[in-house]
Amino acid sequence: MKVSRQCVILVGGLGTRLGSLVKDRPKPLLDVGGIPFVDYLIRQAVRFGFDDIVLLAGYQAEIVHAFVNQGNIGAQTGARIRVVVEQAPLGTGGALHHARELLADEFLMMNGDSMFDFNLLDLATRSLPQPCIGRLALRSVPDATRFGLVKISGSRIINFHERPKFPGPGIVNGGVYYIKKDILKLINNFPCSIERDVFPRLALEGLLAGLTFNGYFVDIGIPEDLVHTRRELPERRQPAVFFDSRCILEHGDDYCAHQTTGFRWRNSAKEAIKQCNDNGCLIFVMANQPETDQGYYDMQKVIPLYEWMESDLRQTGGHIDAFRYRPQHLKNVVDGYAVAYHGRMPQPGTLQDILSQWPVNKEQSLFLSSNISDLELAKSAGLRPCLFENFDAIEQLR
Repeated sequence: MKVSRQCVILVGGLGTRLGSLVKDRPKPLLDVGGIPFVDYLIRQAVRFGFDDIVLLAGYQAEIVHAFVNQGNIGAQTGARIRVVVEQAPLGTGGALHHARELLADEFLMMNGDSMFDFNLLDLATRSLPQPCIGRLALRSVPDATRFGLVKISGSRIINFHERPKFPGPGIVNGGVYYIKKDILKLINNFPCSIERDVFPRLALEGLLAGLTFNGYFVDIGIPEDLVHTRRELPERRQPAVFFDSRCILEHGDDYCAHQTTGFRWRNSAKEAIKQCNDNGCLIFVMANQPETDQGYYDMQKVIPLYEWMESDLRQTGGHIDAFRYRPQHLKNVVDGYAVAYHGRMPQPGTLQDILSQWPVNKEQSLFLSSNISDLELAKSAGLRPCLFENFDAIEQLR
């Protein structure tokens, strides 16, 4: 299954419930911790490999253009970011129809005023018993009075209901969707709301799936929620799993493969990575690349392997957040790498770089290695060390 790399984000709403806060900018461009809220959404999408970003703008579209053209979010994330401006407000369905020439056959779509952080690839790749045009990420909430309810049977959405009058738990729309472009065939009257006009029709035809996720959620739709998000989101930290050497993830006969033809995943390694993704963990693979510093092959052969590993994982709903490799060593036989470097394990440089660049909750993070000195480094950094003993990878993580 080939997963789309496109993510469409709705950033054109008026945000009337926020009053004067949005008088000079659209709601998703409001400041949260010194950066626009949509910046967090773009980074979340890119983290899961959705790096073809389409922003559907309307109200105060020039602010959206300025964010893309004058900022550095594209350079920082490596994403391609395009802005499509709707000339008249025709609803979320109208905005999608207006962008039809840019849409991929399948794409991820997010509301621009909320963030639901879960394994986005699981939404796109999970096997379903019936075909569908749309997949909705759902949330279970203790009080559904602020939301419309979603009725499901298995993985199929049966119907939608208005907000309940009395407090109580319920299943609600999480604001993230994986959609086929065929949905445009149902958008033919304007204005049109995807949520109110199109999704109910798909549900009645049995073509709408709903998958419930437990993930971090914030929104900025009302002033109270905006205050909460501004206070909480910039300080948020996530658990992480560090794999010291990619050889923990692969079968190898005294060496790690340096090309895809020689690479074999260790038993359950892919499942273990996806399980970590599903549990909200960041995943890092750190490698000294000893075969490179001994001259057996150069990094130009290794980098495509890492890219292939990420692509292969992606098709089954998993991903690795970052690979870090440091072949430099004083005893290196390759001239360019024959230097001392504080990043080479068990020196702390590489680990320190990751901890400074990513929002890692160290107390909730695991460092997996077969090297005792590297485990000592992890412990000194505040991570939980775990000795890898050549077991089934998923059992080791448990």
